[in-house]
Amino acid sequence: MENKIKTENNSQNLSSTTLFNFTDTFAHLVSNLENGFYCGELYEKLPIDSTVAGYKAAMVCFCDIPLGQIKEHLGWYGNFAIGIRRDYARTQGINPVWYIHSDNLALKKMFSTKDKSELQESPILPYLKRFLGKQKDVSGRNRMKKFYDEREWRYVSQNAELRPKIILGGNHSDNAKHGKNGQIDHLFPV
Repeated sequence: MENKIKTENNSQNLSSTTLFNFTDTFAHLVSNLENGFYCGELYEKLPIDSTVAGYKAAMVCFCDIPLGQIKEHLGWYGNFAIGIRRDYARTQGINPVWYIHSDNLALKKMFSTKDKSELQESPILPYLKRFLGKQKDVSGRNRMKKFYDEREWRYVSQNAELRPKIILGGNHSDNAKHGKNGQIDHLFPV
């Protein structure tokens, strides 16, 4: 059970007791309600000077932003959302990401290994997220974004066929959203 943190003024909370998954179309919202959340294979760029550009992993993302503070988020991910209680999400294997920047010493050490297969097997890999970087918004414009403001949580697919893959420099496309061979890995019913 999650500990409750009391504040004198709840309107000042930076996080919520509900995690939201946003989508850009009503059809996607209905699909999530009817079929459960699905894990799409997403590319995550990493802020390191290395032969590793990033990774792809099948995941579904949620944000921990109170509803009164979501206006900025809507422009990036869409106007439709489903919320789930954070305490329930934790029981389903949903975890917060680890925000990283290019000067992170632990990250530099992790990626200095010659054997990239070690990285591929790391359970931490699909939870690494850039602190700051460029991303396309819902209109397709590539803009600078402080990802840290999203307070992102993720469910990463446990399907062995969809496990994370290291992407070496130059072998990726930003914001790729596609499943392996059209497969969809469902998370859980809403």
